[in-house]
Amino acid sequence: MTQYYVPNHIVGYNGVRARKEHPPLQVVSIMKIIVNATPLLNITTGIGRYIKELYTEISLQHPEIEIKYFEVRFDHMQDQIDGLRGDLKNFRDDVDKRFDTIKSDMDKRFEQVDKRFEQIIASIDRLGDKLEHRNEKLRAFTPRMFTIAISISILGVLGVFLKSLGVI
Repeated sequence: MTQYYVPNHIVGYNGVRARKEHPPLQVVSIMKIIVNATPLLNITTGIGRYIKELYTEISLQHPEIEIKYFEVRFDHMQDQIDGLRGDLKNFRDDVDKRFDTIKSDMDKRFEQVDKRFEQIIASIDRLGDKLEHRNEKLRAFTPRMFTIAISISILGVLGVFLKSLGVI
C-alpha cells in the first residue's frame, strides 16, 4: 500500500489542511537514518527503550525519513564468516597444491617401483632360464648316471655269478 504525506505547511484556500481538497503527495525519502539496534536485542530498558520510542515517534511524525536498523554483532559475525570463507578457499588451494605435489611425488615413486619390478621380473626370467638350462643338463645327466649305475650293478652281478661258478 502506498503511503502519502502532506506537509503541515500546505493549506487550502479556506485555511483548512489540504488533505481532502488536493490530491495527496507521495512520500519521498528526504533523509536516511541508520540506527545501531544492538540495545534493542535484549530487554528494552534504558537506552534500548529510549531508542525504540525515539525512532518510533520519528517514523510516525516524519514518514519521509527513512530509518534503517542494523545490529553490530551480526555484522561482525558476517565479517568473520567472510574471513572464514577466504581462509577456507586458501586452505583448499593449499590442500590442492599439496595433493598435486604429493601426486607428482607418488607418480615418480611409482615409476621407480615399476622400474624395480621390471628389473625383478627380468631377474626372475634369467633365473628361470638358468634353471631350465640346468634342468636340461640334469635331464641329460640323469640317464648317464642311471646307465652307469646299471652298468656297475650288472658288473657286480656278473662278478658274483662268475665267483659262484668258480671262474674267479
